[in-house]
Amino acid sequence: MNELDSRLAELNPVRTADLLDDDASADAARLLQHILSQPIAAPPGRRSLRPRRPNAWIAVAAAIAVAAAGIGVSGSLAHHRSTRTAPSGPSVIGFQPGTSQGVATNAVKLVDYATRAAALAPVFVPGPRDWMYRDLLQKIGPRRNREVTWWEVSWRHTFARWPDGKVTPTGSSTGRCPGQLGGWPGCINNVYRYLATLPADPAALRHVILANNHSDSAAAFRAIYGLLGDYPLPARFQAELYAVLAGLPRVRFDRFATDFAGRHGIGLYQIQAHFWKTEIIINPRTYAYMGVLVISTKTHTEYGRLVPKGRIEAWTAVLGSAIVKKAGQVP
Repeated sequence: MNELDSRLAELNPVRTADLLDDDASADAARLLQHILSQPIAAPPGRRSLRPRRPNAWIAVAAAIAVAAAGIGVSGSLAHHRSTRTAPSGPSVIGFQPGTSQGVATNAVKLVDYATRAAALAPVFVPGPRDWMYRDLLQKIGPRRNREVTWWEVSWRHTFARWPDGKVTPTGSSTGRCPGQLGGWPGCINNVYRYLATLPADPAALRHVILANNHSDSAAAFRAIYGLLGDYPLPARFQAELYAVLAGLPRVRFDRFATDFAGRHGIGLYQIQAHFWKTEIIINPRTYAYMGVLVISTKTHTEYGRLVPKGRIEAWTAVLGSAIVKKAGQVP
């Protein structure tokens, strides 16, 4: 194992060799196998495909890691950029969805259809100089606002579009750690590099995510929706995350979910802290992440305040999310 591989391996809280060998991972594997073995109405002429992490993920992870260390990698990045598919427009360059496999009406179909669709999606990985674009409509407490933002994958620069339409720089980084995403190790500018080290097998992936979150399924659930909300993700990894979510304790499926923009979807939810329904909302046809809803299920007292049943604590809708060529571009 070279120095780079050693550094990447150190980000994982458990050794790869142990991922499927201990009792906790065995329990996860059995649970996920039970979920995925349930009979479903599969589209004719197609077969279920196991998710596989593309080798290009590892290659670009290495490129990003070397770039972060200040070593020139223009030749290496040029080689891996050549594996990208042709853009669907002048600005969108990655993470294109696969063909819909049908409407997901339960958790089993969601995992199965998302996995099949992802297998048909073109392989793409972002480079450190690509940009993450997100158009988010959100309600947090009494506030309602819309955020249109661009982050460079390396997090060296960030931009936002103000209500007047002007795109303005909002921050920059000199390479130090700008912050950390809750439930994930390392810095936010190394998230894609870290994701490239994770196993594609849902049971093994579940084991790592739980280990990152002290075996707390509620914290793991929050870590996953935080990642889905903040980072554009390839279809294959999203499908793997749905499989992990479906296997977490107390996670339930909702056929009738609605995001903050009023769009109808399906949901995977968990009751957290006894009273809060925290729901990840997903498009039932494209299987893309749509947003999150946090709502009180019972009237209760929290931090000295009365929280009525039905109170919405947070509600979001992702109106747009993509990897683009530069700040200011939209899909």
